[in-house]
Amino acid sequence: MEQEKRETDRYYIQGNAVRKAEPSVSPRRKERPSIEEERRYRRHLSEEKERLREFSPAYMAGFLAAAGIAVMLLGNYVKMEASLYMQSREIQNLQSTWDELVVSNDAAEARLRQSIDLNAIEEEAMSRYGMVYPDASQIREYEMTEGDYIRQYENIPD
Repeated sequence: MEQEKRETDRYYIQGNAVRKAEPSVSPRRKERPSIEEERRYRRHLSEEKERLREFSPAYMAGFLAAAGIAVMLLGNYVKMEASLYMQSREIQNLQSTWDELVVSNDAAEARLRQSIDLNAIEEEAMSRYGMVYPDASQIREYEMTEGDYIRQYENIPD
């Protein structure tokens, strides 16, 4: 019973029977440091600030070395970017030259094909050199196993 009473003492009722816990111990105030401790702390902070403001030669040398390395890396990066840009421009120029040569070659091939009259060549071969078309007995068909090319190494059997 006393246990229940102590447990109910920790709670109070507010509103519609909502239980909220009361703090069992009231918060304590922090004790303020003594004036002497406060002075020592402030003196320590000011010494730290002074120490941080001073630059030692080793710190300065390290800082300058790091800055020098950073400048060298940046210069190297800019140089590589410029080189990459120039190579890109060269590739574009070569590509346009290639395209011009392809167009020129195609045009020359078309002119060459137009300049050759196959009917005139056939007429010349038939009348002047006695060319005749083969008859059905002269035509032999072979079964192709690989591709569309035959290389003749020996005479064709009859």
